[in-house]
Amino acid sequence: MVTQSHRFHIDTGVRRNIAESVLRHLNVLTDHAVHDLLSELGPKVPPPLHRLLHASVRSNIRIFGELLQTGESMDRAKPSRAIAQFTRVLAQNRVPLHRLIFMYHCAHNSLERQLLPLIETVCRTHTGSPQASEFFMVLTTMRNITSRYITTMEQAVGRIYEDEAQRTSLPGDPQLLAHV
Repeated sequence: MVTQSHRFHIDTGVRRNIAESVLRHLNVLTDHAVHDLLSELGPKVPPPLHRLLHASVRSNIRIFGELLQTGESMDRAKPSRAIAQFTRVLAQNRVPLHRLIFMYHCAHNSLERQLLPLIETVCRTHTGSPQASEFFMVLTTMRNITSRYITTMEQAVGRIYEDEAQRTSLPGDPQLLAHV
C-alpha cells in the first residue's frame, strides 16, 4: 500500500481514494474544523470574521484535496482568494500573526483527526482488511503530507500578512483612507 522509496508516496489508488473522500466530505470537514477553531479561540475571532474564516478553511481543505488527488507536491500549494482575503483582514484588524499561525495548526489538527476514519475506510475498501502496520504507514505518510501542506501555506500566508500589515501601516495609503 505504501512504497518505501519515498516517505511521501502512497499507492496511487489509495491516494486518489483519500483525496476523493476529502473532496466529497469537504463541507463536513470544513464545518468541523471551523467549529474546533472557534471553540479553541472563542471570542478572539469576532463574529463578522466567521464567514471569512469558514471560506478560508474550506478553500484550504479543497486545495489540499486537489493536490492530493493529482499527486502534485504540497510545495505547490498557493493561497486562494478566500485565504488571502482572510489573512489581509486579520492584518488590517491588527490580529497578531501568531494567532493566524495558531489557527492553521488548530485546523490542521482538526483535519487530521477527521481524516482517520476516512483513511481507514479507504484502506479497507482498497485492500480488504489491511494489516495494522500498513494502515499506520498510510497514516504516517498522510501526516507528513498534511504537515508539508500546512508548512507551505503558513509561509505563503505569512508573507501576505506581513505585506498587508506593512501596507496598512503606511500613512496616506489610498485603500486605508477610503475606509475612513
